[in-house]
Amino acid sequence: MIRAIETLTKTCVAVIFAASLLLAFQMGDKVNKTSGGLAIKGYDPVAYFEDGKPMKGDAAYQFEWKGAPWRFASAAHRELLWYRWKGVFPRLC
Repeated sequence: MIRAIETLTKTCVAVIFAASLLLAFQMGDKVNKTSGGLAIKGYDPVAYFEDGKPMKGDAAYQFEWKGAPWRFASAAHRELLWYRWKGVFPRLC
């Protein structure tokens, strides 16, 4: 029971974060890029909510969006963000 509540809480936080991110981009905000062009300094935008800590992304798990490569720590994290929002991302690109 407690595990289900923790999973639900993490999922809700991740959804709220992703929705905030999407709203910011929809409003025309610029992507936070490094001098090398990486979005959010190469950190995985899902890891903090799924794993409880920030993690650097890997070039093997990235996709290009809004003119910047977004990196993820794993294929699962990339798929979680992309496929969960696949109906939203294409309209914002």
